[in-house]
Amino acid sequence: MIKKIKLLNGHKKPLLYSVQAAINILFLLVTLQAISCPGKSLIPLGNLADVIVAKMDKGSFTEYINNLIDISQPHKNKINGKSRSWLYAVVNSGKEELVKVILARMDQDQKTKWKNPEFANSPDESSGKTPLGIAAEKGYNHIVAELLNRIYINATQVDNKGRTPLHMAAVFKSKNEFKLIWNKVNSIEQLFKRDREGNSVFASAYLPEPRFFDRSNASLKMFKAILETIKELTDEDFKKITAEIMDLQHSKKISQKYSGKLQNEMNLIKHPKPSPSPSSGKQGKEKSE
Repeated sequence: MIKKIKLLNGHKKPLLYSVQAAINILFLLVTLQAISCPGKSLIPLGNLADVIVAKMDKGSFTEYINNLIDISQPHKNKINGKSRSWLYAVVNSGKEELVKVILARMDQDQKTKWKNPEFANSPDESSGKTPLGIAAEKGYNHIVAELLNRIYINATQVDNKGRTPLHMAAVFKSKNEFKLIWNKVNSIEQLFKRDREGNSVFASAYLPEPRFFDRSNASLKMFKAILETIKELTDEDFKKITAEIMDLQHSKKISQKYSGKLQNEMNLIKHPKPSPSPSSGKQGKEKSE
């Protein structure tokens, strides 16, 4: 029995190496095929968008994209049957220079040549997220700015979980990206829009409650950042935020202690402490002398 185990173990490692080598060769063939034969699929692996985006430099990618007849047509993964748009693929990669290539082509087309006019905002079939949403999630500040500069990008488009880009920035604590999107949206109504889990943008920011070992307090800081960013909140708005906090406390999704911290942050925004004026400080100094 010991000899058999040793024999199996002896063959296991080379086998893994062989499989990995075969996978690497297939990916290489897929990439070469994509470069030489745009739009055709000789090897039945399916979605080439991510492979091409990962492997190509700006020059090769520009040539490839400009040779496509319709930029709105996605690559369909023949394994799981799901599609991925070129815009989503480049945004997801975080390669700003390739995002600019795609957007330049889209600017040139301006919907007149798009068979799928909603592709710029449609949720990805695999991740369920929109291009702007994934950029907000990953904190791609410059890419978010590039997208928001386009009239065909919808800054309030919901994804498959009912989350807007504002939700995504709040959930993933992307402060700078939230500010950019808010400057574009600038709608209090959008902040109270609920996703499929029933959370507003505010709740998306302060959830989940930080654990006792979490010293970053990222959720609480994101909530504070949103309150500081939104200058138009009224007393009625603060009542709505408080009501949602209390609902989450009653449903035991947050603790009473954390609920108190959140309400304290709101009070600091509603009733900021007056900062001492330079003149009052000078008068105090003269009196002490």
